[in-house]
Amino acid sequence: MAEDKSLSETSRDAGLDNRAEKNIDEVIEPNQSTNEWKASRGEWLIFLCLAIISLIVSLDSSILGPVLPAIARSLHGNANETFWAGTSYLVTCAIFQPFIVSLSDAFGRRQLLFSSLLLFTIGTILCCVAQNFRTLLAGRSVQGIGGGGALSLVLVIMTDIVPLRQRPKYYSLIQLAWMFSHLYYLPMYLQSVQAYGPTLSGVGLVPIIGGLIPTSIIVGGLMTRLGSYRWAIWTGWATIIVSTALLIILSHTTPTYGWILLFLTIGPSHGLVLTSLNFALQALASERDGAYAAAMYTFMRTFGMCLGVAIGGTVFQNRLLVHLVAKGLDEHVAKEAEAFILVLNSMPDSAELSSYRVAYAEAFRNLFEVLLGVAVLAGVASAFIKHASMDRALDSEHVLNEQEEKSEA
Repeated sequence: MAEDKSLSETSRDAGLDNRAEKNIDEVIEPNQSTNEWKASRGEWLIFLCLAIISLIVSLDSSILGPVLPAIARSLHGNANETFWAGTSYLVTCAIFQPFIVSLSDAFGRRQLLFSSLLLFTIGTILCCVAQNFRTLLAGRSVQGIGGGGALSLVLVIMTDIVPLRQRPKYYSLIQLAWMFSHLYYLPMYLQSVQAYGPTLSGVGLVPIIGGLIPTSIIVGGLMTRLGSYRWAIWTGWATIIVSTALLIILSHTTPTYGWILLFLTIGPSHGLVLTSLNFALQALASERDGAYAAAMYTFMRTFGMCLGVAIGGTVFQNRLLVHLVAKGLDEHVAKEAEAFILVLNSMPDSAELSSYRVAYAEAFRNLFEVLLGVAVLAGVASAFIKHASMDRALDSEHVLNEQEEKSEA
């Protein structure tokens, strides 16, 4: 009996050891598989397609800012219509993103991506043939539906084919195409205060992109290497606060090298936050919910752009009115702020011209003060973000055909 009992205890202990080894293997195996994961030729082709799509859509959302004054004058639009030329795109872009991602679960990512690109193309054609603001706003709204679906599905597709630990490194390559449509007011500052034309004001964003590109690549690689994201979030918001505070010193007398140096601080700070917040949300969600977490991120980012443009436009217009009245200038200019820029740049040098530029510069300073307050609030909130492991095995119902064949084999 003693011998049987000893054998029973031995076999039980062996069973426990086997189960423990199995559990250890289950924990280690995802880490090993995610660390060793490398993109195949087919996946690199997908990344290339997604990058091109992101480039086209993001260019459309950001290229409008520098040419808004010209559009307002050509189509005889008022300040309200000019405001909605940018906002209509962002509103429909945000609203339809969750809906399109949900449909992609039922009908497939590829089908909904093609449908989104078709809507985006139709909206673009409407904008091209527009002879009035009604047609332009209709086209921008349709563009927003297609653009929102494309941007959200780009990120969702990444969650389907790339393990979480590796996503920052590969997505940073795609994110290079994003041109920051929330930098909506900087081209307007360059045109109204610095007297640049639409082309040069667009070129003025190059220092921002020049800081963004290397930062996105470096941060994505470090997040993959370290397996953590909170350091990037905290560093990003700290530098955003600093870069936004520096924008307050912009004035009508700021030299060219001055605003270029200030703009160079914007790209790295935003690159840190956009890359890290994206994958922090995915890490805090379960792997099966990764696609929904990614879609929520793009929705909240686009919704934030809507609020930013709306609140920023209201602040700028109201403060411009105050400064115009204080200087004895035409207060109706505040209602036609974008369209009046072309008139402003065609005026001969005079005390009146200088006063208008000062009024615009002071209104922009007030806008940047509000943005600084928002940045500080966001930075404080980021301190409460929790840590979550990024070491997970890929778990998605949507996979490449070659992956599905391998798993079946």
